[in-house]
Amino acid sequence: MWGRIYRKRLFFALSILFFWFHTTRSLVVRFLSSSPGRRSTVQIRRQPHHRPTNDNGLHGGTSIGPRGAYSTRWDSRSSNLNGKNAENGPANRASTGSDEPIPPKPRREDDRMVFFGNHQNMSVGDPYGWMRDDSRVNSEVRLHIEAENTYTKQVTRQLRDLERTLETEYQSATSSSHPDISKVFRSGDYIYYTKRISTKPYAVHCKKHYHVDQDSVITSKEVPEEIILDENELASNVAIQDDIDYLAVHTVLPSPSHRKIAYSMDTKGDERYCIIVQDLESGSAMTIVTNASGNFVWGQTDQSIHYVCYDSDARLRPCRWMEWSYCVATSEQIVHCHREETDDRSWCHLGKSSDGKFILWKCNANNTRMIWSMELLNDSIHRIHRPTGKEDAGDSYWYDVDHGTHGWWMISCQNHHNALHLLFDGSSSQWGEVLWLDILGDGSSSTPMLESLYLFTEHLVLFGRNEGLTKAWILNLSNIKIGSNGATIAAAETLKFDETAHYLSAALHQDFFSCRLVLSYESMLQPPNILDICLTNPSDRRILYRKVVPGYDSNLYACDRRLVMSRDGVAEIPISMVYLKSCREGPPSSLHLLGYGAYGHSLEPSFSLVRLPLLNRGIICVIAHVRGGGELGRKWHQEGILHRKSNSICDFVDVASFLVDNGFTSPEKIGIEGRSAGGLLVSGALNQNPGLFKTALLVVPFLDPLLTMADSSLPLTALEYGEWGDPHCEEDFKVMKTWSPIQNIGNTTTYPSIFVVGGLQDSRVRYWELLKYAAALRHAAKDESLSRHCVWIDTSAGHASGGNQQTYWKRLSTMYAFFLSEVAATERII
Repeated sequence: MWGRIYRKRLFFALSILFFWFHTTRSLVVRFLSSSPGRRSTVQIRRQPHHRPTNDNGLHGGTSIGPRGAYSTRWDSRSSNLNGKNAENGPANRASTGSDEPIPPKPRREDDRMVFFGNHQNMSVGDPYGWMRDDSRVNSEVRLHIEAENTYTKQVTRQLRDLERTLETEYQSATSSSHPDISKVFRSGDYIYYTKRISTKPYAVHCKKHYHVDQDSVITSKEVPEEIILDENELASNVAIQDDIDYLAVHTVLPSPSHRKIAYSMDTKGDERYCIIVQDLESGSAMTIVTNASGNFVWGQTDQSIHYVCYDSDARLRPCRWMEWSYCVATSEQIVHCHREETDDRSWCHLGKSSDGKFILWKCNANNTRMIWSMELLNDSIHRIHRPTGKEDAGDSYWYDVDHGTHGWWMISCQNHHNALHLLFDGSSSQWGEVLWLDILGDGSSSTPMLESLYLFTEHLVLFGRNEGLTKAWILNLSNIKIGSNGATIAAAETLKFDETAHYLSAALHQDFFSCRLVLSYESMLQPPNILDICLTNPSDRRILYRKVVPGYDSNLYACDRRLVMSRDGVAEIPISMVYLKSCREGPPSSLHLLGYGAYGHSLEPSFSLVRLPLLNRGIICVIAHVRGGGELGRKWHQEGILHRKSNSICDFVDVASFLVDNGFTSPEKIGIEGRSAGGLLVSGALNQNPGLFKTALLVVPFLDPLLTMADSSLPLTALEYGEWGDPHCEEDFKVMKTWSPIQNIGNTTTYPSIFVVGGLQDSRVRYWELLKYAAALRHAAKDESLSRHCVWIDTSAGHASGGNQQTYWKRLSTMYAFFLSEVAATERII
């Protein structure tokens, strides 16, 4: 009797709960659909004729909200978690007992539609939208990720020997006798640098006393080395305390007295950093903030740090300028907010002037910027105005500033015209243009484009580009002549190097009071050299560090640079290539084509340890410098954004066609790769001409811009309307829909095999984009046996792979073993 009463009461309670849920859901849907002005809200709706069910007939519910916090949650007791009936269940275990693994086939919600803006005709299907789970704990989603990873392991199982070989080759590139040195800079009497060796997974940060008259001071055993931070010990301590297996150290900076360091650390991969101050003598450490962007600078003393905080945990937009200070007498910690930018489009960064007198607050928004300065002696904050007449120039005006002996200097670019300015009156915008006619130009590919400036007591060093390659110019400030309306300066001296196609990068921090510049010089053939160059006599160069790669002989390789005409006939697309000399003559070779083409970011013709195992197997490695990048100036970037984004994709396909047509490779031997925004480029190329490629690698790829850019609550969205477009705008929606990768997967063609890699904690490219993309590819496939689409979601990583070098090599080995097997180039030639 009691059992019958209990069952009746339980049924009654469940009925009330079911009625309440559907009534509330209906009211919410009616409210959202009728509320005016909900421009940033993506509406997700079901078609009225169908109600989705799972295998057991349970009705799924969809929550409606911004970008649809729309993960459908299933009762764990009836959601087919054991993997049966995988065709429509949560995830396929990819374990059928056959020799060929079966890929996961997640359920589809074919009636699921996403609506944009206020127009009913602005909509797309989103059958795998249920894969979005911001909490990352949904059991169905986590099981599907596990199924994808299991399938990838099974597909790559036969490549284990090749993976181990590649891993050994990567690790052999660094050893205790030949460490990998990076992030070198001078500060006072010290040289600071980061060191990696193959026997340790994480980096070690060190310093040495600077000796101007000694070559290779970094690797010299004659100069004692002091370890200021060992990430290996840090990782061990963090793992013991917090049970984590991810660590990324963003920035390490010495204090003004050099007695302390501060470093920012991420232990999840979501780019939420804590900043820690450590005393180098006592070893004591103090955490000053736990949810910052990772960008910081020291103040005037060892007791003050300026750092950047996010606006919220969800969007991770760096917009708040904070200062931490410590009172030694009272042991009191004080935190003060100097500025907060409320414009959702702004993305802010802190820096310091070369002379150390000012903190610089730089806010970028839609390809323009505003800069504020704070003098450390009096904490007064002033906006650094543009030159008179340029305040209303809008997004077309870009500039950067620095402060030194002669006051404020500015480089600027408007409508692709460069200028150099000197501020005469610091309280206003009375900038005078410095006449420097020998290298100033219109910013096109044939004239230099200025990108950054570094001031010293008697010199100004400018970095920029000419014909797509990095350049550096030195100006002697003792020769400047200041007049009433401007200034003139003697012709700049261009830094010259042996190889034409090289890459220069200045150390992030220079010693203002010295007359020597620290920079890195490398090429596709030449491993990095860290040089210390005398500014008064640039031929006086000391080598602080020379990268030695065991077994590498640059004489066995050759590099080349060519131009490819775009299909619209208006652009010549530069390509950089490197290859084994012995493999160039003969039949078409296997080829690796890399592209990016976004944000004005340049893919440099630099040396790459990652590339070596490919070269040694006879693969030609090519970089396509497509429109949307910054290789040929800001105009080159503008030609590959918004409604011209298709130019980037077409350029990439045109480069691949050129390489095939000219006998470098063939469609059966060409593999392509794109990372982050480069993943959009590569996946777009696959949609446009899938038969042109044999395989593709997509690493943390941006694959669903249409839905991502519709949700302003996500990181980067509002900031990047100027790059990709706003899908709530009808004109932008129509254009974006033509090139957004997921929405343009063809169902009448066969795609090549694709390997997709991402991180569960990634805050820039969300993991569900990768899962949705792979599922859509398989659903559209005419014959799944013709190609394999693998997905690997690292559940402990974010957009970056973290600081563990050994884990990084393992991931690369798996990815490139897949690539090499697809293009039939698994055996080494040398």
